[in-house]
Amino acid sequence: MTRKTKIIITIIALSYVATWIGGYLSHMDALITFANKQYYGVDDFHERLAKAAQVSPDEIHKPELLKEGPIVKINWCVPFLPFVLIADSEYCIGPLWARGGTKIIIWYILGSTTISLSNWVS
Repeated sequence: MTRKTKIIITIIALSYVATWIGGYLSHMDALITFANKQYYGVDDFHERLAKAAQVSPDEIHKPELLKEGPIVKINWCVPFLPFVLIADSEYCIGPLWARGGTKIIIWYILGSTTISLSNWVS
């Protein structure tokens, strides 16, 4: 193997490792942000729903939330191509209030974009 080939293989391997670590961290951050927005937005949503129904907020069932805050998990995450991962992740903000699934994550260093492959909701 020539020196040039070794350098190319090293660069490709490092790009996969960087994708794995950076994409994981970026997706986790996006998932935490989204779950927190859902968790802390429940009270506001509940009040708007009561106003729309023209009833007291106490008359509308408010879903139970987890006392310790939202739970976020990435079950597995594998680089598919440099800057592209396949991951299975989920979040839960209360009993019977969870969502997750398998996604393609496109990582662009400053953030990430997800494309859902399969979803589940509880």
